Amino acid sequence: MTSLSEVNAILSQLFTIIPRKMEKVEDYLAHTEMDAAEIITREEALLDIMTGKVNQKTRHNIRNDNISNTILDENNLTIRPCTMDEIRHIKKFLGKESEHKLKNAFYVKNIVTEA
Repeated sequence: MTSLSEVNAILSQLFTIIPRKMEKVEDYLAHTEMDAAEIITREEALLDIMTGKVNQKTRHNIRNDNISNTILDENNLTIRPCTMDEIRHIKKFLGKESEHKLKNAFYVKNIVTEA
């Protein structure tokens, strides 16, 4: 049987290995056996999520090992110069006093959120 002080010592170690935003560490430690069970469940779920993200990233990297990814690729973005129609549309929002200051514009598209 593990005591609450032992559980809290292990949790303190875990919090230094896997840091997270918290006001006071004391608020995240167990005060009763029920707290300990709930905290262990919470931390296991967090570790499962983190493991899934690491595995997903690893699989992504393995698939793309021979492909040189840019920062745009990594963030599912494409970028291209705006068309003349798009530039005219932008200038409408700038107004007469600012439209002459627009030199160039680019269209940035998130492939995941924008079809």
